[in-house]
Amino acid sequence: MDIKEFEKVLTKEDILNLPFEKSNAKSKNIYQSKVILGIDIYKYSKYALVAQTLIPYIFHKIIYSVIDDLNKYEPIFFADYSKTNFESNFINTGDGGYIILDTPLHGLLFSIYLSSRLKTYNTGKLSPKEYKITGEITYRYAMCLGELFNFEDNWFGPAIITCARILSIDKLNRFLLEENVK
Repeated sequence: MDIKEFEKVLTKEDILNLPFEKSNAKSKNIYQSKVILGIDIYKYSKYALVAQTLIPYIFHKIIYSVIDDLNKYEPIFFADYSKTNFESNFINTGDGGYIILDTPLHGLLFSIYLSSRLKTYNTGKLSPKEYKITGEITYRYAMCLGELFNFEDNWFGPAIITCARILSIDKLNRFLLEENVK
């Protein structure tokens, strides 16, 4: 949604009243209930500078191979999910990011394929030259379900904040689920 569309949906009075009322925005379909799959490269700041430079490239390379696999092996769930769709539903943090998906099942499938691809990378056989530089890469995951809205090609909302907080408190590189994910 761009600024003109946003202004058509919400009046200035609606925007000013959002925090104080029961939310005029909900009735006008600003918010969408979505799943956020948060991915964080564990101890990214501890990598050498050259590895930190290479890891975002590797991350995207792995993600794109996951999207190809999901389109190929899970067409019922990911038939209309493409690399372009991914780019518009991804918030890049540099050391991972947040993927916006439709359901918890989509999040689970995406994380399974991502974990599998990452294990393959960590054998050193998928990209031997890159692996020599980075060594093993470990991700930690969090999945949340909640309200989001899209404005100026960016995603905002409490689900992203919750996912970020869950990832920030995890110190053991696990897959954590928010209680709303069922």
